[in-house]
Amino acid sequence: MKENVVMDKSFKFALNVIKVGSFLIHEKHEFILSKQLVRSGTSIGALIKEAEHAQSKADFINKMNIALKEANEIDMREFSQQPEMKIWLFHATFKNQILYA
Repeated sequence: MKENVVMDKSFKFALNVIKVGSFLIHEKHEFILSKQLVRSGTSIGALIKEAEHAQSKADFINKMNIALKEANEIDMREFSQQPEMKIWLFHATFKNQILYA
């Protein structure tokens, strides 16, 4: 099976986001922002996984763009420990646009 670098990075990213979310909840007693952070951070991988099984080129691009928006949402809150995730999503989307053209 071919290695999926974007999926691997999104999984590691989700683990880091969960750790940060847990820290915010247990140490800082912050419940609202931490929940949104975890939702956004873990949805990136789910959207990438969905994009792997997209029904069309347009469906693939849409799911990858939504994943990119989730990554941007986290980055705006300055919790992203892996800012290169946005670059990986962009390159993966661009590469697949060329492949499916």
